[in-house]
Amino acid sequence: MIFTAIKLVLALATIEALGWLVGYWLDSFPLWERIAIYFGLGLGSMSVILMALSMLGVSLNSSSTYLVTSLIWIISILRLKRTQFTIPRKALQKQSLNMYEAAIKIILIIFIIAAGLNIGYRALARPLSSWDDRAIWGSKAKIIYYEKTIKAEGFTDQFRLHPHKDYPLLVPLSEYYIFSMLKHVNDRLIKVIFPGLFFSLVIIVYFHIKNLLGTVAGLAAALILISIPIFGSIDIGAASGYADVPLAFYYGAGSIYIVAWLRRNKSEYLYLSFIFLAMAALTKNEGLPMALIAIGLTLLLTRYTLENLLILLRGLVIIMAVVGFWFGVKKSYQVSWENYGSRFHLANILAGRDRLKETIILMKDESLNPLHWGRIYTLALISIILAPLSLFKRENLFIFLNIIFILSLYALIYLITPWSYKFLISVSFLRLLMPLAPMFILLIFYQLSSILPKAKSVI
Repeated sequence: MIFTAIKLVLALATIEALGWLVGYWLDSFPLWERIAIYFGLGLGSMSVILMALSMLGVSLNSSSTYLVTSLIWIISILRLKRTQFTIPRKALQKQSLNMYEAAIKIILIIFIIAAGLNIGYRALARPLSSWDDRAIWGSKAKIIYYEKTIKAEGFTDQFRLHPHKDYPLLVPLSEYYIFSMLKHVNDRLIKVIFPGLFFSLVIIVYFHIKNLLGTVAGLAAALILISIPIFGSIDIGAASGYADVPLAFYYGAGSIYIVAWLRRNKSEYLYLSFIFLAMAALTKNEGLPMALIAIGLTLLLTRYTLENLLILLRGLVIIMAVVGFWFGVKKSYQVSWENYGSRFHLANILAGRDRLKETIILMKDESLNPLHWGRIYTLALISIILAPLSLFKRENLFIFLNIIFILSLYALIYLITPWSYKFLISVSFLRLLMPLAPMFILLIFYQLSSILPKAKSVI
C-alpha cells in the first residue's frame, strides 16, 4: 500500500514537472495558478507523448513509461539548476489587515476546502462504476495497458465490441499512465486525475476573478464553482471517471485565457488558451467544434495590429499541429462509428424543426434545476438584466456569444439526432453543460464588475 502511494505521488509529480517544462514561459503567473495550469498541461502533454511513441511503434509498458518519466525528471533537474527563483515584491510588502474582510476570506476558504475534501473523498471512495467511465474511458485505458499500443485490435477491429472506438484518447492515455506507473490496473486510484483537473479549474477561476474584482470576489467565484451539485456527483461529475470534467477544464481554462487575452493583450494568454483548446479536441469529440467556436470569436473580437496578427497565427499553428496529429491517429484506425457531420445538412435540420420548441424547453428546465446547478444560470440572467449594456464590452461579448453558440450547437445536435431527442437530452445535457459552467460564472462577475467598485485585495 505504501509503495502504491509512493508510485501514485511520483506519477502526479511527473505530470506537474512535465507541465512546468511545457509551460516554461509562464513564470510571471502566480505560483498556485501555475500549479493548476501545469497539471492540465502535463496531463495533456503526457497523453500526446504516449500517443506519438505508440504511433512510432514503441511498446507502451511500464519500462517505456518509466523511461519517459526519468527523462522528464532529468530535463526538469537541468532546467531547475538554471532557474532563478525570486520572491514577488508584493509578497514582501506589509499590507493592512481589514478584520471584516479577513473573516469573510477565512469563511469562504473553509467552505471551499470542505467542498473539495468532499469531492476528493467521493472520488476515491468508489472505483470506476458508472457506464461511460467503465465501458468507454476506463475500457480504452485497459486495452492500451494490456495490449501495449493505441493501435490495438480493440480500436482497429470493427468486429470487436468496444463502444465509441473513434473517441479521443487524452483521458484513456492519462489513465493508462497511472496504471503503468502503478504497474497494475487500479480503478480507484486512476480517478485522482478527475478531481485534480476540477480543482485546477477552480484555482484558475479564482485567480481570474481576483484580478478583476479582488480576493473576496475570486474566492466567491471559486466557491460557486466547487459547490455546483453536479460537479460533486459520483456518477458523472468530478468524483466519477467521466470525460466531461476534463473537457470542462480544457475548454473552460482555454476560454478563460482568451478572455484574459482580450482584456490584457498579453501573448502568454493567447498561446495558453489555444494549447488548452487543442487539448479539449483531444478529450471529447465535441471539444473540436467548441474549440472552433472559441477561436472564431477570438478572431472576431481581437484588436488587430501586426504584432497581434503574428501572435494569432502562431497560436493557430499550435492548435492545427495538435489537432492534425490526432486526426492522423484517428484515420489509422479506419473505423468511424459516429458521423454526426454527415447529418449536418439542410434537409435533416428542416426535418427536425418540429422538435425545436420542446428541445428549448427541455434544455431550459435542465439548466435551471437548482438540484443540479445551484443558481448559477439564474444569477447569470439577473446579471444580464442588471447591466445589459455591459454585454457589448469585448470580454463580456466573447463570454456571452460563446455560451449562445455552444447552446445552439447542442440544440442543433438534438434536432438532427436519429435517436430519441427527449431521451438524449435527459441523459446527456447535464454533462454537456459542464464546460459552460466557468463561462456562466465569468459572465456573472464581468457583468457585476460594471456596476460594482473594484474590491480592495488583501492577500
